[in-house]
Amino acid sequence: MKKLLTTFITYCLVAISVSAQMKSGILIGGGPWGKVNTKFSSEMQAELTRYDITYKSNMMLGYRFRIPLYDIPAFMDIDAMIGLNNWNSEYKEKSKTPEPGDTPQYDLPYNYSAQNNYFYGAVAVTANYTLFNNFSAGLGVAPTYWFSTSGEESSKKVDIPLVAKIGYNLKYFELGLTYKHGLMNSIKTDYIQSGNFRDVQVSIWIPF
Repeated sequence: MKKLLTTFITYCLVAISVSAQMKSGILIGGGPWGKVNTKFSSEMQAELTRYDITYKSNMMLGYRFRIPLYDIPAFMDIDAMIGLNNWNSEYKEKSKTPEPGDTPQYDLPYNYSAQNNYFYGAVAVTANYTLFNNFSAGLGVAPTYWFSTSGEESSKKVDIPLVAKIGYNLKYFELGLTYKHGLMNSIKTDYIQSGNFRDVQVSIWIPF
């Protein structure tokens, strides 16, 4: 009983100490840099005469908790976020190629085009190390769920991308640059057999 009480008191003291040093605040990010990594089935590749998939932008709003690690210049970031990936897709199918005599309006560059908005919720967890001065670098993962997809809708909703980031602390806020590398099949549509996002995001963290 005495050992259990000692353990409980120690845990409470550690929790209070970490809570006192932990920082939290608003996280805002976005950027035009990224790629929709896609794969088509052999049947669809044979059917398409041309296609164009263009990554347009990403944006994010979240809240960050920063937990310091003892004895080493390192910390853990936990980011709860909602965000958007925006991309365009266009396809031209052989079966819809006009025959001689069809009107000129029928011979469009693409049979199908869409502006796609994929809204997501994610929790990113990264381990970070302060390299020098106020400059830090970190690695982690960001389990992501796409709760709403419009345009070319996807039947797949989940990914766990790898996250690599760097940050520079400017006293009252921190500038960050984050790269997310999708690993799972999180895009599956009538045209795309499998796909995921790989994007770069500039962010500002404002701790309170």
